[in-house]
Amino acid sequence: MSTTVKHFHSAMSGAPTLNGTAGSLIAVLDACLVDGFGLKTADSVTVSGGVGTANFSAGHSFEPDVIALVTGATPAGLNGEKRVLTTSTNTITFDATDIADGTATGTITFKIAP
Repeated sequence: MSTTVKHFHSAMSGAPTLNGTAGSLIAVLDACLVDGFGLKTADSVTVSGGVGTANFSAGHSFEPDVIALVTGATPAGLNGEKRVLTTSTNTITFDATDIADGTATGTITFKIAP
């Protein structure tokens, strides 16, 4: 599934803010184009049938169709940019095509991909 098109909007939780002060535009551009934003550590990540499910006890800032950048996961195939498929208050599902079914290990983080 393609991850080349990314979208952001100002109402996203954790989105950078353009507030009219010197340097705020650079901070917005850095967050959207270089660093990403909304970093969360998953409590658990499982894969079943090519779909990954990540659980976050403290909630998350993801929406369907945004691109998440995943790091720290084993198996390594889970790391990288993944399209979010569905969301609920504490859970997201994402594309995990070609990843074997099972529970991922590691300190797995997700953020809105730059």
